[in-house]
Amino acid sequence: MFAVRLNEDGSFGDVLSYTETTNPKTSYLWPVRGGKYLAASNHSSSKAVRHAYIRNGKPVTEIYYDQSSLNLFSLNEDGSVSGLADALIFDSEVISGKRIFPHFHNVMADPSGEMFLACDKGMDRIVTFRITGGKLEFLQETKTEENTAPRYTVFHPQTNVVFENNENWPGICSYAYDRKTGELKLIQKLAVGDESYRRPNASDLALNASGTRLYAGLRYSNEIVVLKTDGSGYMEEMQRISCQGENPRGLYLSDHFLFCMNNVSGNIVCFPVNEDGTLNEEKAVSSEAHLPGNMSIWRKR
Repeated sequence: MFAVRLNEDGSFGDVLSYTETTNPKTSYLWPVRGGKYLAASNHSSSKAVRHAYIRNGKPVTEIYYDQSSLNLFSLNEDGSVSGLADALIFDSEVISGKRIFPHFHNVMADPSGEMFLACDKGMDRIVTFRITGGKLEFLQETKTEENTAPRYTVFHPQTNVVFENNENWPGICSYAYDRKTGELKLIQKLAVGDESYRRPNASDLALNASGTRLYAGLRYSNEIVVLKTDGSGYMEEMQRISCQGENPRGLYLSDHFLFCMNNVSGNIVCFPVNEDGTLNEEKAVSSEAHLPGNMSIWRKR
C-alpha cells in the first residue's frame, strides 16, 4: 500500500510510505473520518501451503490455508502510514465437505462514519464492524444467498439504507442497517439481468447525491441499468442502455455526468445525466484508455 503526495497541479509527488498489509491482494482502502486511520480489505487467494519438518525424528506436515482480513492503519499528519494498528483475521471453513475461502472485496463507512461494512465474496456474507480507540470491533455478519458473491455497496445519504450488488448474481439487494449493532435487514432483492448467467456479473454501483437514482453496471451483457429509489430502499428499473464498450468494470458519478470504465474494450465513456436521472446515450463521449477499472476525480480546493 502506497501513500503518495499530490502536487498542486494534480501530478504525483514523493512516495510518503510503503506498507505491507497482513494478507495479499489488498482490494479497497477507506480513509476513516478524523484523518488518523485508514481501513483496508484484503481479498487474498484460495490456496494452501504444505510445510514439512522433522519432529522427534519423524517427518511431519502441516497445511496452512490462505486467510482474508480487514486492517486498520495509523496515519501520520502528512498522510503517510505509521503502522498497523489492528486487524480482523478470517479463516477458511469446510462447508458441506468443501473448503470455502473468505475474499473481502470492499470496506466502507456509513455516512455518519460510525459503522463500517465489508463484502465477503468468498463466503457470501456482509460483515459489519466499528472502530473504537484505534481497534476494530466486530459487530455482526449477514449471510447472503449461496454463491451470490456480494461485491460492492453504496449507502443512502439520508437514511439508514445500504445497496449491495453481487458478482455471481445479476441483482441488487437493499438493506436497512442499525449503526449501533451492525444488524442488516433485507428490504428488497431486485434482479436486473439474466439470472441464468452467473459469472462475471454485476460490477459497480453509483448513487446520486439525493439518493433517488442508482446506477448499476452489468459485465456479461455490457449494460448500465438506471434504477429509481428513495430513502425506503425500494428500487424500480427506469432505463437500460449499452455501456458502449465491453466489460463495464467501474462507474463514477460526478455532478451531471456518469463515467463508465469499459475494461476489455479499453475505453471510458462519459454519459450526460438528464434531469430525470436517466443517461443521454446520444451525447455520450468515449475516450481510449488501457484496461480502465475504477476512477475518481480530484478537485483542487
